[in-house]
Amino acid sequence: MKNFIVLFLLCFALGCNTVEKNKLAVLTGNNLQAVGFLNQSVYLPAGFQPVHKEDNEAAAEYLANFDANSVLFVDRQNGVNSITFMPADYTKLSKPLINYYVNDLERHFSKEGLAMQRLEAKMLRYGSAEIIKIKYLQALEEAQAYITQYVVSHDLETYIILVRHQENQDFLAILKSNFNV
Repeated sequence: MKNFIVLFLLCFALGCNTVEKNKLAVLTGNNLQAVGFLNQSVYLPAGFQPVHKEDNEAAAEYLANFDANSVLFVDRQNGVNSITFMPADYTKLSKPLINYYVNDLERHFSKEGLAMQRLEAKMLRYGSAEIIKIKYLQALEEAQAYITQYVVSHDLETYIILVRHQENQDFLAILKSNFNV
């Protein structure tokens, strides 16, 4: 019986250690950045810095399309790459909601004349967080951009993370680190 308990504790300790090593690998090259309306800091790639609408006319114009509490982070190396956090009304997310949301989003793109190719639309769960992930490829004459939208519901709060990036990078690992997965 003692051997069984020792073995159990050893497996538990090794398992916890592995999770911490994995989490450290995810966080390497990332910095904590404050997101005011979330009342917490989140891990973002090191090159992304907050841009305030008071200091930047283009940021002010962009953020005028969103809630006043939205927060914009821009890549110092490439100003096209950005991450925007936007508060939203609480919504209990579900798989049937994905189709409704995607259809509504694509109707909006069509009205605006935006050529967007959907690459992904799925529901994710990390702990008690529910996440809808939708990824598009936007082909422009001079370049292309990957637009990923995460709708996150957690602890009776909902917010949206909008990622625009020239490379097909996935920022899901950063979300996982913020929910201690």
